[in-house]
Formats: sequence, structure tokens, C-alpha cells
Amino acid sequence: MQREAASSGLVKAERRRLFRAIRIALLLSALLPIAAGLIYAESTYRQRVGEATEQLGRAVALASEHSLRVFEGADSTLSEISQMPTEPPGEAERSIQRMAAILASRPHMRILGVTDAGGEIKVSAPWRSSMNVSWRDYFRVQRDRGSHGSLYVGTPIIGAKDTFFSVPISRAIRNADGAFAGIAFLALDRGYIGRFFESISGPSAETVGLLSSSGVLLTEHAGAALGADYPHQLAARIRSAQHETARQGHVEIEDADGRPNIVAFKAIGDYGLYAFASLRQNTIRAAWWLEVREVLMLLALPIAGLALAAFIAERQLRSLKKLVAALASNRARYRTIFNSSPDCNFLIGRGESGDVPIFLEVNQNSQAFFGLPSDQLAGRAVNEILEPAEASFIASSFQRCIEMRDTLQREHEVGAGPKPGHWEMRMAPLPGQAGIAIGSIRNIARQKYLTSSLRELTGRLLQRQDHERRQIARDLHDSAAQNLLAASLELKLAADALSRRNGPWHEHLSRIRDFIDRTQKEIRGVSYLLHPPMLDEAGLPNALHWFVDGFQRRTNIRLELRIGHALRDLRLPAEVEMALFRVAQEALANVHRHANASTVRLSLDMDEQGMLEFRVEDDGTAAAGVGGPDPIREGVGISGMRERLMAFEGTLTFRVSGQGATLSARVPLAQQAA
Repeated sequence: MQREAASSGLVKAERRRLFRAIRIALLLSALLPIAAGLIYAESTYRQRVGEATEQLGRAVALASEHSLRVFEGADSTLSEISQMPTEPPGEAERSIQRMAAILASRPHMRILGVTDAGGEIKVSAPWRSSMNVSWRDYFRVQRDRGSHGSLYVGTPIIGAKDTFFSVPISRAIRNADGAFAGIAFLALDRGYIGRFFESISGPSAETVGLLSSSGVLLTEHAGAALGADYPHQLAARIRSAQHETARQGHVEIEDADGRPNIVAFKAIGDYGLYAFASLRQNTIRAAWWLEVREVLMLLALPIAGLALAAFIAERQLRSLKKLVAALASNRARYRTIFNSSPDCNFLIGRGESGDVPIFLEVNQNSQAFFGLPSDQLAGRAVNEILEPAEASFIASSFQRCIEMRDTLQREHEVGAGPKPGHWEMRMAPLPGQAGIAIGSIRNIARQKYLTSSLRELTGRLLQRQDHERRQIARDLHDSAAQNLLAASLELKLAADALSRRNGPWHEHLSRIRDFIDRTQKEIRGVSYLLHPPMLDEAGLPNALHWFVDGFQRRTNIRLELRIGHALRDLRLPAEVEMALFRVAQEALANVHRHANASTVRLSLDMDEQGMLEFRVEDDGTAAAGVGGPDPIREGVGISGMRERLMAFEGTLTFRVSGQGATLSARVPLAQQAA
């Protein structure tokens, strides 16, 4: 068998290597021209982006240099007019004449002026009498900040008379003691800078503009719609980029249509202004595509031919593969089933001595369980390769399986060896093969851990539920019951006060008191059922006596309760007492609803090993017609009882027969005490 398996494995390996080599050759022959085309396209695109970025840098350098000259001239002009006298009238008139001469020599400036500390224009050219600019940003900023000699560029405004867009620029005037005395201001023709930007814009720089650090767009020549938020977003990106690129650099931002733009920027002196130039990436892609599409189309022809050849070759390979697979289908099916299982599957038989079994065949998962590959296990006895405990476990299981001639299922805790865990083993005798069995081992350590965690969580949830029931019962007793008692006493006083008068109210008051008394009894009963105080005060046996007596009075079902002698004076853990009391409640409720029983026997006892057992047996007719003891389909009530007991490693069984039903709840009390 081993030689056959080895020969079959070699044939399969050679066949797989042949098919893999052919596929790789065909795939590479198709991928190489594709990769070459992609590399060429990617390098060409990167080159176009680099060229576009360089051209944007040159455009923004020109825009920055021109703007710097303009603002340096503005700064010099403001410094000059800030020294001009505004009083007396003769001096003011000479100042106005000097300003007019400056405007005549510098046509890109529209207005020059000087204000006092309140914003009133004292002298200006052209002259504007009785005009206050204190509400303008270029005045407010200079008045409110304490810096000396700093230039401020305000938000562009439209002139009241000439309706031209102008950019206001101001400088603070201060007294000898440093107090604010007004501003010197000028209005710069916005179109002057815009016309220069227009002259340097073009295909390589679609938009050229001037932006303040606060996000105010001073002037621009735009080849595409920028959008209302574009200046603020660009200013934010520039401020962020400056931490890495100092005073100039490149950022990416979307325009009003959501299309990405490459934007080059450069700071203009120390005025808090930036010149920028942008180009849409779509424009770069369009130029790039015109350049590379012919080359890519030429590469597509051999790629298509290679793809067709690969398709034809693949079809031939598939036909050959199906033919080879059909010749070994039976063997392949067996190996697939045997090896595809996540468990460790094995064939085991009697050894030469007859006492120690040997592995005949093991699947590839043996390494995870036995620490050895499958080819080192075949033909070896279990005691040669396994720890004594695991070898004894497998040997005894094999012996029992062969003797029983039936499927055997056992569990074993592995504490040593290469792979510790918790084994779940299934073993069955192989039909037609005497002394040979097939088995599987699964590591269920994680399932055990999850079951333990679920049991712990269930216990906490049930404890929380019992705590809430206890709180509700206490609230009903302390609040609702006391209020009803007070209402009953008040009605009695009212009835006594009206006892000497005739009228129908006596009968009404009496009925109201009866309703209140019945409600009190119902609240008391519900409160006790939610959480019987006797369970905390006197323990489970006394609480069961109280509950059985009350249930017997309410239902007319005869109940017999027996408490084992060992438990009469023994106080159980509070959680165990609560769990068994809830089991008793649910069991008797099921008897009342479904069993149609006349007698119910309850017993609570503990054996010498500390196993606590609570049994409920009835003589109901719900199971009439059942031929023998069998488990029935569980409902929510039985599932709830079982979950309660799982928190204490307990078990619950429920069987019915022609003589009635039996429920048995068992809890290992010794573990709870530990």
C-alpha cells in the first residue's frame, strides 16, 4: 500500500509540475508586454506631471516677483503718506496735492488717504469729505492689533463711484508714545495685477491668482470655476504644507467641479500673501494620453495574439487534466475524503503481539496531534510514538470498539506531549475487516473553553435576573403593598364615618375594600414567587416546603416532598439554592399546564460523592401512548432550567413514559464548595 501511495504521489507531482510550468510560460508571455506597456505609460505620466509641476513653479515665481514689487511699492507709498500733515488746512491741502501727484505717477493705485483714530478721513486723493471707514476691515485690524508698521491687505471692495474692484491696503499711524492715531491707506487696482496674471497664464498654468493667508482671494485669472470654498481650502492646505516646504511648494486640491488640481504656491515677502498657479490633472492626462495611446495600441496586438494562444492552450490542458483525473477517480475520492477533513483520520489494527494496536494509515493532520508526519506513523505501534496516557487511551478505545462492534465516542485531556489539548475521538470497526477500525481525533479545547465562558456568562445573567427579581419583589412589598394597606385603612375610616348615614356608599366601599384585599394578596403572592424571603432566611428545604404547600392549595394537586437527611441541617450555596428553587418553580408550572397529573413527588438528596439531586416525578397522562422512556422535544422552560444548572457544572434530564414524566436536576456540590 505504501509503495502504491508513493508511486501515485510521484506521478501526481510530476503532472502538477508540468501543468504549472506550461501555465506560467503562457502567463509570462502575455504579461511581459502588458508590464512593459504599463511601465512605459506610468513613467510617461510621471514625466508629464513633473514637467507640469515645473512649469507651474515658473509661473508662480513670475506672479510672486511681480506681486512683491507691487506691494513693496504700496508699502513705500503708505510709509510716505503716513508722514504727511493733516492740519492746519494749508498743510492738509499740500498733502492732498502730493497724494494726487503720486496717483498720477502710479496708475495702478486708485485712492490714497489718511484717517484719524476714529476712522474719519482727514486727507485723501481723490478728496472724500465727511467719510468714516472705521467699519472697514483694513481699519479695524490695524486699530485692534498692537503690531507696529505692519502692512494689512483687506478684502477686495467695489468703489462707490467708479464701481471698480480694488484691494485696500493699510498701515497703522502711531503717536510718539505708541498710541494708535489712525491709518494710511490706499486702494490698489485689482485688475492691474489680474492683467499681469492673465499674461503669464496659459495651457501650462490655467489659473493664476493672489491669496491671503486667511483665505481671501484678492485677484485671479481663472481658466475654470474655482468654487466658493476653493480659496479657504487652498489657504488651509498651504498653511499645512508650509511646515514641510517652507515658503513655497505644491499641493493638490479639488475645484468647483470636484476635479483634482495641482497648485504651486509661493509666499510674497512677509505680507501674509501667496501667489499661486494651478493646472487640472485632467489636462495633464489628456496630453499624456495623446502621447502614449499609439504605443499602447501597438502593444495590444501581440498581447491579443498571446491571449488567444493561452486560451487555446488552456483548453487543451483542461482536456488532458480531465482525462488523467478520470483514470484515478476512485483513488482520488478516497484520498480527498480521508485527507480533507480537519480532523486527524486514521486506520488502526492489531499488532503482531495482538495487545498493542498499530497505525495502518494516518492523514496529513497527524503532525498537529501526534507531533509526527503521517509517513512516520504508518506501521508503528501507538506506545512507540505517543505519551503513555495517550497511548493507553487509544489502545483501550480500540479494544472496546472491537469488542462492542459499534461506534465509540470518548474524550481525553492531553496535558503533555507536543500538542496539549482536549481530544474528542470517534472510532468504528471497519466493515469486512476483522480487527481493523477507522477513527478520527478532533481537538475541542477551544470549544471547551467557549462552553465554559458561555456557562460563566449564563450564570452572571441569571444572577442578574435573580437580583432584579429580588429588587422587584422588595419594591412591591415595600411600596405597592404598603400603599394598598394605607388605602384600605382610609376606606375603613371613611366607612366608619358614614356608618350612621343611610345610602348606597356602604356597599360600594365594601366592594372597594374587597378589591384592595385581593390585590394585596396577589401582590404578596407575586412578590414571594419573584423572590421568596424564606429562601434567603431559612434555606432551600424550608423554601420548598413553603412553595409546595402554596402550590398544593392553589391547584388541588397532591404533592409529596422528601428532603434527604444529609440536607436537613445543611445550608447550600445561595446560587445553587436559587437555581434549584427556580427549577422547582418551572417544573411544577409545567406539571400544572401540561401533565394533567393528580400526584407529584419531589425529592432533594445528596449522595456520598457530594452529588446533589432534585427529582420531580408525576403520574400525568400527557405522555400516554409513549412506548418507552425517551427524551422529548425541549421547550423554553426546560432549556432555561438546563442553562441555570450549566453554571454549576450541573445536568438536567427530562423523560416521559406511559406512567408519567421524570425530571432530574443534578449538581456536583463538592465542586461548588471548592
